[in-house]
Amino acid sequence: MKNDFNEKLGIYIRLRRERFNLTQGDVAKTLGVDRSTYAHYEIGDRVMSANMLYKISQLLKFEVNAFYDYYELSGKEK
Repeated sequence: MKNDFNEKLGIYIRLRRERFNLTQGDVAKTLGVDRSTYAHYEIGDRVMSANMLYKISQLLKFEVNAFYDYYELSGKEK
């Protein structure tokens, strides 16, 4: 389900992934999901569970709250 929130979350995790020079395949393998599933998270087409968001935040070394700060600064309300 694509919406502004999911799109912004996808952009945020893509930027974090790129910062660590990881491919979508690298991240997907570590998370135990198909690369296509992870790719859909990044483009905002798939809603991730809170558990998956936590796993991604641990792997890409960010606090989940940091994303919400990013989202609010982008001019969108939660």
